[in-house]
Amino acid sequence: MPVRIAEAIPQQNFEAISLFIASQLLLELDNQKVLQGFEEDFGVFLERGTSVDARESDVVLSVLFSSMNLDSKTQFDAMYIGSYFIDVYTSGKADPTTSGDRVTGLLLMKYLGLCRYIFESHKLKDSIPPDLRLNMSVISINTLDPTNNQDANFSRMGRLVLEIKFVESQDVFLGVLLDNNFTNIKLQDTDDGYQLILN
Repeated sequence: MPVRIAEAIPQQNFEAISLFIASQLLLELDNQKVLQGFEEDFGVFLERGTSVDARESDVVLSVLFSSMNLDSKTQFDAMYIGSYFIDVYTSGKADPTTSGDRVTGLLLMKYLGLCRYIFESHKLKDSIPPDLRLNMSVISINTLDPTNNQDANFSRMGRLVLEIKFVESQDVFLGVLLDNNFTNIKLQDTDDGYQLILN
C-alpha cells in the first residue's frame, strides 16, 4: 500500500498550546516574584509524570494536556475544545506565628489565584496568535485534601482547569483533473434547467 501523506506533518496546535501555557506561566510568575518580592521558590514543568518532592521548591507547577473534543468541522479544519490542567503543589514549614498547614494552604491559594488571573487577563489573551485559539477560560479550581497528615512539609495540591477553543487544520487532498468523460450521459442546458440525456 503506497504512502498517502507525502508532506511532513507539522506540530499540532494542541501541542503548541501546552508549551504556550507553560512558557507564559513561567514568564508571568517570575515577573510577579520580582514585582511583589515573593520569597518562595517555584518551578514550572510541562507534562511532568514524576512525583513532586517537597525538597525541590516551595511551589511546583505542572502543565498537563488533558483532552480535546470536536466542536465543529469543515473539509479544511476542525474546531476543538481542549482541556489543560495546571497542577500546583506547595510545601513549607511552620514559622513562629503560623502553623505549617496554614502556610502551605495560603501558598496554594495564592498561586492558584495568580494562575487564574494570568489566564483570564485580556492582556494575555490579546497577545495570543489568532491561529492558536479563539477562546480561553478558567472553568474550575479544585484543591485536594491533604492525605498524608504525617508529612513534615505539609504538602498541598490544587488543580486549575483551563478550557481553550482552537482550530486544527490539514492540507486538503488535491483532486485529479478528468480529461475524458467516462459516461454515456450528458448534461444539456435547456430553458427548463439542466437535462440529462443519453449520448
